[in-house]
Amino acid sequence: FDPADGENVNEEPDEITFDVSGGPSGPDLDTLEVTLEDEGGDELTDVGLENDNVTEDAGIITIDLTDGEGEEISLEEGDVTTSATIEDNAGNEGSGDATFTLDETNPTVASQSPDEGADVSGNQEEIVFEVSDGPSEIDEDSISVDLGDEGGTDNILDGAGVGDDGVAYDAGEDELTITVADTDADNFDDGTVNVEVSADDNAGNSDSDDLSFTVDTTLAFTDTTPDQDDDVNDNEQTIEFD
Repeated sequence: FDPADGENVNEEPDEITFDVSGGPSGPDLDTLEVTLEDEGGDELTDVGLENDNVTEDAGIITIDLTDGEGEEISLEEGDVTTSATIEDNAGNEGSGDATFTLDETNPTVASQSPDEGADVSGNQEEIVFEVSDGPSEIDEDSISVDLGDEGGTDNILDGAGVGDDGVAYDAGEDELTITVADTDADNFDDGTVNVEVSADDNAGNSDSDDLSFTVDTTLAFTDTTPDQDDDVNDNEQTIEFD
């Protein structure tokens, strides 16, 4: 079958083909029955060569999904199953089926925390991104993370993947978590932190998102009472900070 069983495709094919040429006596094409089913139900049900969408050439059966000789067939995203039965000229029956996944939609990669442009007064322990997809699901091996502080872009993580220090992906929650303490940096220097995450789904569609926030761990005191270097002789003094 083409597309093959278990294959993920990111655009609707023009045709589906399969081979019925095996066996010494050859196929009895009059016995061919083909069913094509997508997420919306049956597009073709037990049809043979009398259907204008189904043709044969040298034992190769072609289901034409365009509006050539037959009607145009538009497949819905998700699992698409082709099944067929046929007899050979000796009366033996054979059957086969294949399911491929149609996924024409890019995955979603979106920063969750902290907020874009946020000012973080303490060390940010975790950075979280949503990484999700529809029919074909996320290809976890494709996830890539760049992380840099002091205005850099990748001085902490450079193309890091799932399983590298500090990078974890929960497919059930569609959540990518960067745990800062588990990276080589341990924590961030004050200044701008930049993060970029990209991912593909199993059909080859891709998406990415980036995030910048500011870390400021410096504590500043101003307008103190009493003034610096003042001499005081009262045991009960009030110290005020603005």
